This record gives sequence, C-alpha cells and structure tokens, in this order.
Amino acid sequence: PDEIDPHWTHPDDEASSSSLIPSICAKHETYGRRCFNTHLPWELAPRGAKYVYVYRDGRDAAVSFYHHLRNQSVDDGGFEGGWDRFFERWIDGQIAFGSWFEHVLGWGAAAGEGADVLAVGYEEMVRDLRSVVEKIADHVLLNASPADRGPRLTEAQLDAIAAKCGFDAMKADVDRFQPRSVRWRDPEYCFIRKGVVGDHRTTMTAAQSAAFEAKAAEAFGPKG
Repeated sequence: PDEIDPHWTHPDDEASSSSLIPSICAKHETYGRRCFNTHLPWELAPRGAKYVYVYRDGRDAAVSFYHHLRNQSVDDGGFEGGWDRFFERWIDGQIAFGSWFEHVLGWGAAAGEGADVLAVGYEEMVRDLRSVVEKIADHVLLNASPADRGPRLTEAQLDAIAAKCGFDAMKADVDRFQPRSVRWRDPEYCFIRKGVVGDHRTTMTAAQSAAFEAKAAEAFGPKG
C-alpha cells in the first residue's frame, strides 16, 4: 500500500517487483541523479555512489535510538524493555544495525581513503549548518563529469537550503520527514524529537557513560 512508502508502487501480485512511481522516475530523468538515505554499514553499501555519512556522539545516538525503538510498534521491530536493558544490548551490538562502533569505523575508514565519502558530525551541523551545506555541495561536485557538474550554488541558494534543513524547520514540517515505513505505537508520535547535543546526560548513568568511553577507546584509540 502507498501508506508504506508513497515513492514506490506496490503491486498486488507478489511475484512483481516494486518500482518507483512515475513522478519520481521523471525527476530522476530530469536531474540525472537520485538520492537515498540508508543505515547500511560501509561493507554492504553499493559502490559507485557519493555518500554523506552523518555520525553523532554515540551516547546521544543510543538515547535517540532508544526513544525511536521504544515508540515503534513491537510487531514492527520496536523494543520492549527499559533503558538499562537497551543500553546493555546496544553497547554489545545486539540492537538493529549492529555495533555503532564498527559502523563508524567502517565509514570513517572509507572517508579517510577517499572513497567518495564525506563524513559530517551531527554536532558540527548543529553548530554551523550553513558551512556543512557548502561542504556537501562541494562534495557532490567533486570529480563530477562536466555534464553532471552544473553551476556552483550561489550564496543565496546555500542560505536557503540551510534554512530549510535546520532542526526547527524540519520539526515544523514533520509530515514531510516522518518515516512512512515505520508503524508507531502512538500515531501522534513525532519522529523529529529533540535534536539536542549532549542529551544523553538526561538518561545515561555515570557508569554507562564510563562503559561507553572505555568501549570507544578500545575501538578508536585514546583520542577516538
């Protein structure tokens, strides 16, 4: 059904594969490019594309993911249990998408090797979104063929993009960003929740934070 994802057709015949709806296909033909988001680890990501990898303080990422899964319907993969149980499983890589540490290591290595991966910190986006928008624009143009390159964005265009991509703007237009493929326990749950840097302090205990720091030092080294 279209309620799952309005960008795809969903044939009644299970033997038939889904396809992008005509209006989306037309845009791809017009622009010559397409954009998707994914949670895949680098090892499973298709090659030949350009990626913007957004990483976040793992402690904040864990708390955010907890609220997401706690509000997701259980029969749709939601989590049952309290924060302490979630943290134990998360830090051991037993929650959806596996180990956060391995995920960051894989994509970080790809970005360091110049594999068309731009790594961007969430905290940097909160602090100076306009600069990040410009970085992404430069990344998209890097190594592009003359036919695909197109003109550089103007300062006014960069400003307009940043204004529409800020957290407050997304929250004000939540219906546009609310996942269609997720079933929530409460239909009124807002996917765009808080977006606060350091929000883990409201949930994570000192012992849990220390456990995270020890795991991070083991994975990334003392300066990780």
